[in-house]
Amino acid sequence: MDDLGHRLREGGAIVVITPLVATTPEERRGVALDETQVGLLGAGWKRVERFDAQGLAVLILRGRIQPGD
Repeated sequence: MDDLGHRLREGGAIVVITPLVATTPEERRGVALDETQVGLLGAGWKRVERFDAQGLAVLILRGRIQPGD
């Protein structure tokens, strides 16, 4: 994510869509994230928007925080 953030154009966004552990059947949880992991995806971004859609978390990340910001 850090590398993607540095490549992002001014005003651009990264969209992440992921299943959530809490709503994913046990046999498929290997591809799902828990709430702590979803929170970590948003760390280091100036603006994080989150939407929930039928067991999925949709994150829109904007403005990577640079060291010293």
